Amino acid sequence: MDVSIFMGIVCLVVVCGNFFVLYALVSQPSLHTTTNFLVLSLTISDLLLGIAIIPFAIIQEHNKDWLFGNVGCRLWLTADVWLSTASIYNLLAISFDRYMAVRQPIRYPSISSKRISTLQVAKQYSLDPTEHKEQSRISDDIVRHTPLLAKGASQSVGLVSGGDEDGVDDEHHHATGSPTLKTLFSHVMVVSLISANKKKRTNIMSQLSGERTRARSTRHSLRTELRVARTTAVVVGVFIICWFPFSTIYVLQAYSLCVMPDCITNTMYVIAFWLGYSNSAVNPLLYAAFSRDFRAAFRKLLSRKQKGALHK
Repeated sequence: MDVSIFMGIVCLVVVCGNFFVLYALVSQPSLHTTTNFLVLSLTISDLLLGIAIIPFAIIQEHNKDWLFGNVGCRLWLTADVWLSTASIYNLLAISFDRYMAVRQPIRYPSISSKRISTLQVAKQYSLDPTEHKEQSRISDDIVRHTPLLAKGASQSVGLVSGGDEDGVDDEHHHATGSPTLKTLFSHVMVVSLISANKKKRTNIMSQLSGERTRARSTRHSLRTELRVARTTAVVVGVFIICWFPFSTIYVLQAYSLCVMPDCITNTMYVIAFWLGYSNSAVNPLLYAAFSRDFRAAFRKLLSRKQKGALHK
């Protein structure tokens, strides 16, 4: 029961924290930046994880069994891997955005725009986490003996046997969409990015003539970008800490690397599994603790709500 209560608290923090961040990002013009557009995407994936994934994981852990049928299990696992994969790629996009902002501050405005970020986000959410069967296959024995290893078992959304039985492979192929369409979408994205960069390249030459007059402004912008980069480094670092135990357990089990039998207990699975989910609850706290812009936005929102309550 104590474990279920802890899981419920994690779920509550994930939903409330990310909803508050989402509201701040949408309602505060000061947060309408290219980087924060990517943060918005990360927040949405974390929020959906808290609404559609974690509650079912709590029920499964509490009852020690899955209660929603085979189809429900497939849908849940698919959504779990999809949202987790989207979160990873969102973090990669944010990290690359911060790297370019700090490494090439003058060129950064020409390669960063909300349009390009929108294309990045669209690509991230179009990824199929089960399309690489050889990389995503896990043995029946692992799934059978580790029912809580949902992310490992999520390779069964194809399903576990990789399509060797009951025509699952055909079902998986039709359910996940046409690879041709995905390839076409990728090419359209590349062409769009190239055309956008060509248009902006013509503006770079005219901007260079005013570099000296903008030197002071650039230094100020660089300090701001460094501040945001530090926040991003903390977010990525915490992400690695939260998911490293689960990733280690997954690799050990998937490739039978344990020297001793039962070297990984069920308790270790539960801790690693929920430590990964807890990452979605930590992100809003990190924004509040390390981002000056987010703290200012949060204070503004809270003061506005307090004034509204007093007037009532």
